[in-house]
Amino acid sequence: MKYGAVSVNLFKKILVDSDKRRLKSFKDADLHYRSKLDIPYLNDNNELHKFDIYYADENKRNDICIIDIHGGSYIFGSRKNQIFYQDVFLKEGFDFLFIDYRHNDGTIGVENQISD
Repeated sequence: MKYGAVSVNLFKKILVDSDKRRLKSFKDADLHYRSKLDIPYLNDNNELHKFDIYYADENKRNDICIIDIHGGSYIFGSRKNQIFYQDVFLKEGFDFLFIDYRHNDGTIGVENQISD
């Protein structure tokens, strides 16, 4: 399915505004966990082909990792604006991995985006 550029831009604006409001309400999230950031999974220097890992406290760690592939209908978003989801899981002993992906600019179908 292809999205028209106007629809994509309108959807992006609505969702980006929503993210800004949500980030303000979670600005006090505990981000002091051990982490490895900006790890590339493709060797192409694309910021959207990276992931971050946050490690739970060693005393609570249960050797389970949650993988978060952010929403945004494949057209916007970033692993960096998902950061507030990690806090509750890290406190319970789960490691947390955030991954990014190439965005759809409205000119290709999702099936092509996934296979590219």
